[in-house]
Amino acid sequence: MIIPNLPFNLPFNLPFNLPFNLPYLPSILPSILVPLVGLLLPAITMVLSYLYIQNDEIL
Repeated sequence: MIIPNLPFNLPFNLPFNLPFNLPYLPSILPSILVPLVGLLLPAITMVLSYLYIQNDEIL
């Protein structure tokens, strides 16, 4: 039987209840952080802009 060399194969000395392999955590961090920043940064900017416009007084 051929086992493919996947990046998420767990070594036998780690407990098998881990959701991912810890040595490969830095390689998957960009795929988690980039979408979060891409979604949260515009959302925070829009909320702050909305609040700024709402508090703006016309003199």
